[in-house]
Amino acid sequence: VTNGVLAYGLVEAISDEDLLANRDLQPIAQRGEAHMVSNFEDPEDNLHVGRFGWKAQVASVLTFSADAAQNEMGLSNRFLPFDNAPNGDEDLLANCDTVADPEDGPDAEGYHFIDRVTDFQRLLAPPPQTPKFGVQGEIFFNDFGCAVCHTPSFITSNDPEIEPVLRNVAIRPYSDFLLHDMGVAGDGIVQGQGNGQELKTPPLWGIAYRNPLWHDGRFSDGTFESRIHDAIAEHGVFGSQAIKSAEAFANSTSEEQAMLVRFLSSLGQVEFDSDGDRDVELDDFHGYSDTIGFRGCFGETVLPDDPCAIHDVNQDLLVDLEDFDIFLMAFDDEPADCDNNGTIDMLDILLGSEDADNNGILDSCESCMGDIDGDNNVGIGDLLAIIDAWGICSGCAADINSDGVVNVNDLLYIVGNWDTCS
Repeated sequence: VTNGVLAYGLVEAISDEDLLANRDLQPIAQRGEAHMVSNFEDPEDNLHVGRFGWKAQVASVLTFSADAAQNEMGLSNRFLPFDNAPNGDEDLLANCDTVADPEDGPDAEGYHFIDRVTDFQRLLAPPPQTPKFGVQGEIFFNDFGCAVCHTPSFITSNDPEIEPVLRNVAIRPYSDFLLHDMGVAGDGIVQGQGNGQELKTPPLWGIAYRNPLWHDGRFSDGTFESRIHDAIAEHGVFGSQAIKSAEAFANSTSEEQAMLVRFLSSLGQVEFDSDGDRDVELDDFHGYSDTIGFRGCFGETVLPDDPCAIHDVNQDLLVDLEDFDIFLMAFDDEPADCDNNGTIDMLDILLGSEDADNNGILDSCESCMGDIDGDNNVGIGDLLAIIDAWGICSGCAADINSDGVVNVNDLLYIVGNWDTCS
């Protein structure tokens, strides 16, 4: 399974000294091993703590980019200025490869391809974590010993040679970036200093949307909860350094296990995305029967474990207009102002204006039953909205008669009012 690529620049900016100091604090039985490797760009050829790849076999993004360019793309570059012969056939390489090495060179602005892709990877933001703090399941995550290897946080180096945006930043990757013995659950592959039983602790940030789990994707079926249970159980196999943590989880109560899973589901959870589709849209403003919308949480006092906590982004324990301002920045559509009063409709609705059909348009602006998409006409867009929402859909805009289900009765409203509101 391919490793995630978010926030590589921040991971790279963790100092070797901090990674090694964290290692030295780990109990002997669970202590990881730093995979010390060279960076192509280091003229002194010093060894650095590897942190990328399943074996932590790479320490810098530029080294990874140069290696991948040559081995996956066949693009020789300034660090690897030669091509690999197909199946070791040097004659075939000579006949087929007529481009002089290195093939990667400066573009019109002086940058090489490997520099461009390195910059792209290094400057990607980390996955979200919602809520960021206070979810009770993290207590059990720590108590069970998970945090020994899945180290919650680091502060990146303040080295002046690092870009300011990556320097001295608190990050929460939930990894120590060290090799650990996973016993018979290892991958059986020897790479550098990493033997066939050892794997790098994978960062858990973003795990809420990661499927499948494990290095070979062996956990891909079922729900998020079932996959997490399976992955934790796999930590308890013969020879694994994580047996005690797996046993602690197995011996805990079902309530404690559920709270830990709930915490893990916050790692990657997008702010305000109550329906879990990774978009922030009108559905997340209103919420339906199976989701908690911003509108329903507005004005509520919330704790980090409450469903409405997804909307308390500043974590001041109240879903208020400050959170709504942030909601608008995350909102994927253009907010409407149907009555042109200078206030967007969603804010009018929050402050008490009627929107009985939950379509995000003030009822005072609507004169036509069935105008789901708010274009002041009943037509193909509304028909498609009915089809898209077909089935149980309490509170959604396509449920025209508000009976909790989108079915033929709502379709008849569309047919009966077709093209009557323009």
